[in-house]
Amino acid sequence: MTTDSTSPALRRITGALFLIGALAFATAATILSATFDWPDILREPADVVLSNFAAGGPSLVWTWFATAWTYAILAVPILLLPTVLGLRDNAALWVATFAGAISVVLALIGFLRWVFVVPPLAQMYQEGDVAPSVGGGMARPALVRWSPSRGTPWSIAGGSAGPSLSASSSSALGCCLAGWDSSA
Repeated sequence: MTTDSTSPALRRITGALFLIGALAFATAATILSATFDWPDILREPADVVLSNFAAGGPSLVWTWFATAWTYAILAVPILLLPTVLGLRDNAALWVATFAGAISVVLALIGFLRWVFVVPPLAQMYQEGDVAPSVGGGMARPALVRWSPSRGTPWSIAGGSAGPSLSASSSSALGCCLAGWDSSA
């Protein structure tokens, strides 16, 4: 049941948002990878992660903040997708849309944890308030388990490629929806 009632402007806006979200996230994730060795650092012991995080200072926290919100941009075009495709009554597409939106929200929570939870933990570790045995035994599994790169549906089969695979998919979908065809 496809209807052609979707305006070309909404299709282009949705496609552009997919592209903007994917490119913005790719840029922020690249900066995060260059400054913090993300996501590879998540395989290191907690003392290495917390020490490197503390050494990154406020600029690293802002990089995590930017990475989180650039990924969150993807929620808008994901929610617009059933309307843009003219399949508002398609139950399977609504389930997929809901799963995609929930995935973005969970990834956002995971990224924002690095903005609000990890800085005080890293500071306590630097000040000696957290013993290395406790940090090594408790912090590392928490850092890895709740990592956005392992917490999205795309990462179940793809290892640590989670959000970057999602961003790549969004980029391809954005190109299709943005109106790069002769009929628009």
